Amino acid sequence: MGKIMTRVFSRLILAAVALAVCGGARADFQEGLEAYNSGNYLYAFDEFRALALNGDAAAQYRLGVMYTKGQGVPKNDKEAALWYLKAAEQDDTRAQFIIAEMYAKGQGVPQDDKQAASWYLKAADHGFPKAQYTVGLMYAKGQGVAQDFIQAHKWLSLAGDMAVNSKNWVEERMTPEQIKKAQVLAQEWLAKYK
Repeated sequence: MGKIMTRVFSRLILAAVALAVCGGARADFQEGLEAYNSGNYLYAFDEFRALALNGDAAAQYRLGVMYTKGQGVPKNDKEAALWYLKAAEQDDTRAQFIIAEMYAKGQGVPQDDKQAASWYLKAADHGFPKAQYTVGLMYAKGQGVAQDFIQAHKWLSLAGDMAVNSKNWVEERMTPEQIKKAQVLAQEWLAKYK
C-alpha cells in the first residue's frame, strides 16, 4: 500500500508542477501581448522569445510579426521566416499563410511556388478564406501545382464572395461534369471540416 500511495503522490506533484508551468506560460504570453498592444515592444519581445524558444507556436508567430515589422528588433525577413516556419510546423494557420506568402514572393526565403502552394494548402484546409482563394488561383494557373480546374473551382467556391469573378473565369473553361465534380468536392470538404 505504501508504494501505491507514493506513486499517486508523485504523480499528483508532477501534475501540479506541469499545471503551474503551463499556467505561467499563458500568463507570460498574456503579459507579452499586453506589452505588444501598448507599444512596449522590447518587453513583449523578451516575453515572446522565452516562450518561443520553448516551442510556443503563438509566441513564435508573434516573433515573426515583430521581425517582419521591425518592432523592438531590426526588421529582418530571414529571422521572421524562421519564426513563422516554426509556428507553421505546429499547425498555426496564420503562420502557414504568411510563410506561404513569403515563399511566393521570395521574402526572407528562396522563392518557391511549390513550397508556397504546400503552405497555402495547409492554411486552406483550416478554412482560411484568403488561403482557399490563393490555392484556387494556383490550381487555375498551374502555379506550384499541376493545373486542375476542378480543384481550382472547389477552392474558389470555398473561399466565398472574394472569389466569385475568378470562379466564373474557371467555370468558363470547364465542362458541366467537371463543375458538378468540383461542387461535390467542395460539399465533401465542408461536411468534413465545418
